[in-house]
Amino acid sequence: MILFVPIGISHATITGNMVLGHVNPAHTVYAGATNNVTVVAGSSLVTLQDNAVPSGTLPAELAIDFTTGPVTFTAPQFFLYISKNGFGNVNTTAGDIRYAGPFNVTDLVGAFKTKTFSGHTYYIGTGSTTKKLIIGPIPITISSAYAYIKIYDGSCGSNPTFCGGTGIAGALQRLIVKPGLQVTPSSGAAGTPATFMGGGFPAGINIFLGYSYTFYYWTNGTAKLKTGNIVGNFSTGPGYFNQSAVMLDTKQGVGGTGGPHATTVITFTAYKGNSPHTAYATTTFTESNRGFASILSYDSGGTAVDVTNSWVSGKVYANDTAITTSAGVLALAKPCSGPTQCVYAKIFGAIWIAGNWSYVSSAISFWINGTQVGSATSSSKGFFNGSLTVPTTLSNGLHNVKVNLGNNVWYNFNIWVLPTLVLTPSQGTASNPNTNVTLSAYGFPADIKVLIYWNSTTWNDGNWYNLVNGTTGSNGQFNGTVWFTVPETFGGSHNVAAIDYTTQDILESGVLTSYAVLPNNKGCFDLGDGLYEDMCEEFPEAGITMTPFTVVASLEVNNNNAFNNTGSLIQVVAEGLIPVNYYSVNIDNQMADFSTTLIGGVTSGTHTEVVCTTKTTGSGIGGGEVHVTCKTITVTGSSGSFVGVHGLVTSNPNGTAWLWIVAAGFRPGIHEISLTSTPENYTGSPHVYGPEVYDTFWVGTGNDTVYNGLSNQLSALSAMIASFSSTLSSIQSTVQSIQSSVNTLSASVTSLQASVTSISSMVTSIQSDVSSIKATVADISTSLGTGTSGITSKIDDLTTKVNSISTTLGQVQTSVNGLSGLSGQVTDTLNAANQVSTYVLVAIALSAITLVLALAILIRKLS
Repeated sequence: MILFVPIGISHATITGNMVLGHVNPAHTVYAGATNNVTVVAGSSLVTLQDNAVPSGTLPAELAIDFTTGPVTFTAPQFFLYISKNGFGNVNTTAGDIRYAGPFNVTDLVGAFKTKTFSGHTYYIGTGSTTKKLIIGPIPITISSAYAYIKIYDGSCGSNPTFCGGTGIAGALQRLIVKPGLQVTPSSGAAGTPATFMGGGFPAGINIFLGYSYTFYYWTNGTAKLKTGNIVGNFSTGPGYFNQSAVMLDTKQGVGGTGGPHATTVITFTAYKGNSPHTAYATTTFTESNRGFASILSYDSGGTAVDVTNSWVSGKVYANDTAITTSAGVLALAKPCSGPTQCVYAKIFGAIWIAGNWSYVSSAISFWINGTQVGSATSSSKGFFNGSLTVPTTLSNGLHNVKVNLGNNVWYNFNIWVLPTLVLTPSQGTASNPNTNVTLSAYGFPADIKVLIYWNSTTWNDGNWYNLVNGTTGSNGQFNGTVWFTVPETFGGSHNVAAIDYTTQDILESGVLTSYAVLPNNKGCFDLGDGLYEDMCEEFPEAGITMTPFTVVASLEVNNNNAFNNTGSLIQVVAEGLIPVNYYSVNIDNQMADFSTTLIGGVTSGTHTEVVCTTKTTGSGIGGGEVHVTCKTITVTGSSGSFVGVHGLVTSNPNGTAWLWIVAAGFRPGIHEISLTSTPENYTGSPHVYGPEVYDTFWVGTGNDTVYNGLSNQLSALSAMIASFSSTLSSIQSTVQSIQSSVNTLSASVTSLQASVTSISSMVTSIQSDVSSIKATVADISTSLGTGTSGITSKIDDLTTKVNSISTTLGQVQTSVNGLSGLSGQVTDTLNAANQVSTYVLVAIALSAITLVLALAILIRKLS
């Protein structure tokens, strides 16, 4: 029994010893050992107990018994240790390893509880046994020298270097560790990076990691055991190791039953390289099978051609050669029994291939007839998704696609190339302008005459019309250029069919009257998606293929999209409309009030109208043909009613509507007319749509009152400006003449001013000299007395004359200054003349502004 003691004690104590033993896989039966238990490192697998195979159901698992001892605890938790010695201590310096825990003591009672430590799962409890057990693995990072399991209650700390005493107990039975080997991951694709871990080995020996698996040959399905080494000679080190390797590629293609293999189990063995070999431990890796997850076929426009994936069970794949086994023949060279075992394909189309478990992170390539046509790259798990484009060089019928699934492992599958008819362009107008369509044939039967038919020109007539003919060469493509002009017809999708002229006579003779699924080479197969069904029903034997052409609406304003406001009627022709739709007419983005009346003023009851059209269609090889198409329109009305919808228009059964607008009330310039479609079940509620089709037209200035008024006013303004311009030119000429004279006068005045200045300077010098003489004479007079009076008188007379000269010079200076002033006045006059020019321009501008305002008032009155 287990005794529980309160945890408040100062020293925890464990008493008793554990007992090692084993349990069955269900953990319901326990058997204790007497002496020893042999366990594989890194696992709980018991291979021997007391040197004998364990009793009971195998495989047996290691169990530690806490009841038999019994073991008692005073602490609530404990750890598991593994040691090389059986002493009553834990000593990590000596190599003791704590490998699980902490466990709760209370969990030893009751149902098994799971605990996970370092990625390993342990079970603790009694379960349906009578023993308190811990079931679980021993570590792998140990050598074969480890032999004892101990428990430790943490009394020296959670992870002590050394602890001895009463907090430790051990199992009395010896543990014999057997070498163990593990690989991570244990399954996956070829080329997967893998890690091999080994433990429980003798320390310091050299070993190999070898492999073995059963390979089934592609050619005959016989089996052979293949062996080799994935890792060469290496040391076990301290008795455990960790080796990295790239998982080998078995290149397996088929299983033992002759079909694609499910998986391949590779057995790895750690062995010593002496002779005979000593095998220590084994493990396995499951190589997942290469294969295709899906193959989806689409045409160049993205429409599904074959996406059923029925090939998984009905369409086989293998390598280049056949295998004959009890399960039958597995080969890609196997002809399709009709195309049912192949993937349908169209020229220019895309075939998307998804694969599983190919060689990891590898280039995947797709090939047809020795040419690579696509590629992909596998993921780190070996998955890929890529596409190939069906080349134009392929002929009609069976072809083989080879896929390199990495590391030169080739898988194949068959495709059945259907005839492909390409229209360039694939949409256009029926007229306004006419659309010429060029046809290209790919994968057609070789050397035949091909008739090209157009489906329906009148709404729901369901008829096929031969537009043009051509012939194919040995490559299944047209000889020369084949083209046709789109016939006058309603809008939307129309099928264009290629018919084999060789069997057309059979069709016309009425021998073939019902639809048949024919596994022939002409592509007339019901694929279950309705894509080819209509044509095959119409041409069950002769049909090659068909493709849609989309007729888009056109709108054209007659008179070369230009007219004047003459009050005449201008015709607008709309073509390529949907006869069952109603259209609102918009002119300059305003809804116009048109009404549709198929038959007006009818009496009560049903009435019919026959509409016939004649059309010459087709050109190129084979020429064209004349077609007369008639359609009876049936309407029902009450007495005197008009069949139609107010404000809306419809087309005739050929998709054509004629509108008339009055050439009046339009402003000169660009305008637009457009049609906006409403649903067939229009009830009068508003709908918001963009224009389905539109055209622009130009209105000229003829008969436009506003334009004519503006033109007259502009002519008057032009005359006024011309008069002002003439006057201004005369003024400018006169001013330029005056300017020349003033420039001459200004030069003369400047010269005179310079001369007067020079004379004034000389007189000033004379005055200075006279003053000096006068002063000198005064000094002499003082010295000589009255005897000098005569000299003084002469000097005074000289001074007077000099002063007179100075006065005269001053008057000259004044006159010169007067001339300078006159020059300034002339300059001012010129400036005034320039101002007159400015005033004239201002007057012109004001006149123009006045005229514009007058015109604006006139326009407002007219509008």
